[in-house]
Amino acid sequence: MNTDVEDRLHRHLPELAHRADGATVELDDVMSRVRSRRRRRANARGAAAVCGLALLVGGLVAVNARSGSDDADATNPDAGPTRTEVPLRALGTISPPWWVSNVTKPVAQGFELANGEQLTFYVDARPYFDTYDQHPCRALSGFSACWTAPPSVDLDPLPWTELELAGVGDSVMWIGLPADVATVEIRRGDDVWWQHVIDGVVAFPLADRLPTDEYVALDASDQEVLRTTWSTVSLQGEGTPAAQDGRQSGVVQTWSSTFVTARPDYVPDVDSTVLEGMTQTDEEAYMAFADAEMRSCLAAGGDSAWNACLVSTDAAVKAYFAERP
Repeated sequence: MNTDVEDRLHRHLPELAHRADGATVELDDVMSRVRSRRRRRANARGAAAVCGLALLVGGLVAVNARSGSDDADATNPDAGPTRTEVPLRALGTISPPWWVSNVTKPVAQGFELANGEQLTFYVDARPYFDTYDQHPCRALSGFSACWTAPPSVDLDPLPWTELELAGVGDSVMWIGLPADVATVEIRRGDDVWWQHVIDGVVAFPLADRLPTDEYVALDASDQEVLRTTWSTVSLQGEGTPAAQDGRQSGVVQTWSSTFVTARPDYVPDVDSTVLEGMTQTDEEAYMAFADAEMRSCLAAGGDSAWNACLVSTDAAVKAYFAERP
């Protein structure tokens, strides 16, 4: 429809309907179609029309070909919403994050988000009271979050051990997704952003998040596998992220659907009294001793001795406290 004619119709249709003698004018339906056509025309004028969500912070946007062209959508009032792909790039095997000082397995798995942020999965080991444990960890925007795992479990950075929807700063991730999930959509009203799943991971630059935002996991046939909303996520904490150049940045919030509310599958049996009476210097000496034991064991036995070294280091830590006066 010609734009001038449509605008004129939009302005005068109520008056014409009122004047019509004996005619039945389904005004609401017509007006709805006019508004719908206007919205589609606005969407077709450029990618900037997708303004309901500040999704990409300097990232690449590509319209998914499966949704069809904007022209086809504009002529079909019943067509689905415009779908926008937000890419995620697998970096393969990388080093653990620079700010992690704990003993770590030498390999980590990394991903680059559309805004250039790097999401990293790694495994570390560290002392905890009178035990020495390993942890699967994820790191993004200068923050790490880790679970505790038994020393007998042979852990790799991926797959992630828990199904988790999380946010750090201006980014969100849905990780630990089942193997049959091929794509994930974020749905907000008529706006849909989607991404291919890589190793059970999706991650989107997403500055603003609403409780009603839907996260939908689909298989290769576009059949729904999982669905959740941002309302299931709780604030985990906030702080100033680590910066390699030493510059201070603003406070960043972290969010998680599991770390705040879920009970861990494994909780180490610790003697919480062992640190009583210890000064900060004493605690630093104890942690340095434990990490040195682990590193020495790995140097002698190689990376394949990781689990055996966890067990021997745990025994050394317990002996360390037993011998303290």
